[in-house]
Amino acid sequence: FIEGWAKPYYEYCEANHLQLTGHYWEHEWPVPRLSPDNMAMAAFAQMPGIDCLMNQWGTGPHAQFGNNRAVKEIRSVANQLGSRRTLSETYGAGGWDLTFGNQKRIADWEFALGISFINQHLSYMTIMGARKRDHPLSFSYHEPWWPAYRIMGDYLGRLSVVMSRGEQMNRILILEPTTTAWMHYSPGAPSQKLTAVGLDFTDFVNRLEAAQVEYDLSSERILQDHGRAENRKMVVGMRSYEIFVLPAAMENLNGPTLGLLSRYLEAGGRVLCLSEGIGFVDGKPSDGPAKLASAHPSGWVFKTADETIEELTEACAPDIRFSNVEGDPGMFFHHRRELPDAELLFLANIHSTEGIRGQFEAHGRSIESWDAFTGDVSPYPSALQGGRVAVKFEIPPGGSRLFCLRPKKGPRLEEKEIRWGEHVPDDALAIRPGSPNVLVLDYCDLTIGDKEEKGLYFYEAQRLAYRHHGIERNPWDSAVQYGTNILDLDDFGPDSGFEAAYGFGIATGVDLSSLELVIERPALYHVYVNEQKVEPTPDRWWLDRANGVFEIGSRCRPGRNRIALKASPFTIHTELEPITILGDFGLESMDKGFLIVPAALLKLGPWSDQGRPLYSGGVGYSKTYTLGPPDPMRERFIVRLGDWRGSVAEVRVNGKTAGFILGPPFESDVTNSLGAGRNTVEIVVFGTLKNTLGPHHDDPALGTAWPGMFQKGAEGGCPAGSAYSVVGYGLFEDFKLLSRTLD
Repeated sequence: FIEGWAKPYYEYCEANHLQLTGHYWEHEWPVPRLSPDNMAMAAFAQMPGIDCLMNQWGTGPHAQFGNNRAVKEIRSVANQLGSRRTLSETYGAGGWDLTFGNQKRIADWEFALGISFINQHLSYMTIMGARKRDHPLSFSYHEPWWPAYRIMGDYLGRLSVVMSRGEQMNRILILEPTTTAWMHYSPGAPSQKLTAVGLDFTDFVNRLEAAQVEYDLSSERILQDHGRAENRKMVVGMRSYEIFVLPAAMENLNGPTLGLLSRYLEAGGRVLCLSEGIGFVDGKPSDGPAKLASAHPSGWVFKTADETIEELTEACAPDIRFSNVEGDPGMFFHHRRELPDAELLFLANIHSTEGIRGQFEAHGRSIESWDAFTGDVSPYPSALQGGRVAVKFEIPPGGSRLFCLRPKKGPRLEEKEIRWGEHVPDDALAIRPGSPNVLVLDYCDLTIGDKEEKGLYFYEAQRLAYRHHGIERNPWDSAVQYGTNILDLDDFGPDSGFEAAYGFGIATGVDLSSLELVIERPALYHVYVNEQKVEPTPDRWWLDRANGVFEIGSRCRPGRNRIALKASPFTIHTELEPITILGDFGLESMDKGFLIVPAALLKLGPWSDQGRPLYSGGVGYSKTYTLGPPDPMRERFIVRLGDWRGSVAEVRVNGKTAGFILGPPFESDVTNSLGAGRNTVEIVVFGTLKNTLGPHHDDPALGTAWPGMFQKGAEGGCPAGSAYSVVGYGLFEDFKLLSRTLD
């Protein structure tokens, strides 16, 4: 594969000034079925890359978010071969429920391990039909949080720049036991030994990260192509290493690796071997490794994992030493980069609910804090110890810190306890939704010809409609069109088609005039509300520009209502989908689905418990404050949130955006937005499209969204509304306006 594809394509791109990137790995290491050696392939890309799917933390060998080894592989390749950028296709299949806070956690983890270019997966041009279920979320206008996304885009951009500057200089090299795994693989049956190789090495890497060891990984192919022994060091491309580690799972060395190790030991190198016995060379039994170890007893040292991690931690101490760390070490990461005139240090706490604190000592005599959200630079409290800077840090859940360590003395700050005073509002909290409520109807009765089937989940009805017209399933679903091969199927005749009918109930007292109907691609259907034909409102759309909006209040009535979509003729584009009712109403759970009821005033707490379970937009929470003339030079004001849940919270002062809040400590500085006299402060909490677009049935896990999760309805037909899977968004505690006087 390298000789036939990777190398020629790399050389072509190099000759034509192109950057080859993407990812070869498919989350299966050490199984060689799809990508036998991730690192060997990544060596033949100008920008080595991976993908990182979903929002579910895992630390096993096949995990995505949390798979430390996968990110370290391409960072190591980049270090060794001089690649300035490393890419990750991130957030795919993360689900419509992915919040800004979790987007930041995932990106911070990747940055700390060495990614320098986040490629957000993905941006839909349209979410009509099956597209909305094709590994969402989407970075596009469809999202309720899209107007706020610049803060995340700028954050990722700034950190991408930082992680592309300077050099990460690690002095420890860990060899992956990839060829050992090859010996134990069989396509016909699982191998316990193969599984053990993956688990053992993954656990070792995770322990190195928890101990804050600075190291690179290597593969035997890269050693063969780029390795040499020189001045007591193992040199791989542009990096030289003082300690070479053979992990416990290692059983095999390739011939070129054994030869390189021999030269390295002859040059005075140091090998730490955790393996009880490396008895194979090129997959064949051999005493060559044992003889090499015996010939160099002071260079080839056998150690346990505990002993090795202790030695490696001490080996890193001259560059950086962490102490008094309180928190989960397995979710705390750092990345250090050397510049000609400074060092950059990025710390990330990936834990979603627990903070972390501690101290580090590193090169430098002063330190700055760099805010990756705003670009602001400020001095940071520190002390000098033995010619190095000593810094105490505290990072909230899902938080991070970016430091610049300078070789010269700078402004010295002392740690101070900050006391904030709370302002009393003029009035009570006012709560208002920012857009109409939403009812999604995803069950229907389907009539094709003289056959009617009742109570079908929309996906089954869609499948039956295509099958009746000679196509097994929706051809657009999880598919790629080559040329016009799907469009070429569009020949069904004038008598083709179907009727789908959706039922819903309305209680008395509902404001019927507010009701609107949303249908995807309305030009494909004749639409009837209670047997009366309706037409879409010109130039109106909702959620997606392909969705038409119908005024239906005059056609609806208290009691049972019926909306019929008649598709005649059938086309290749007639993807039967759920329909949506919008309006000023609440929803009440029934035995099957929801009942439209009069809207109630919202209170603090989840919207889903207050008649808005399928709502994804924003809700505003506002109060007014009367203030004296603010003095930004002597006084600071912040808004602080308590308990809440949402994708992001926008802070508005006097009708204008003053900031955004996405993670702890849930504060935003609003000093420059306030004026003398009466000020209106509003928090707008945005939900996510999870509640509108699903998946809704069979208790789907959050943090993941694969097409199949949307394709099956609830067991036994339409479930009670209370059984729909939704997330309770909202402000659960009142917010506070606080101020303090600057010293």
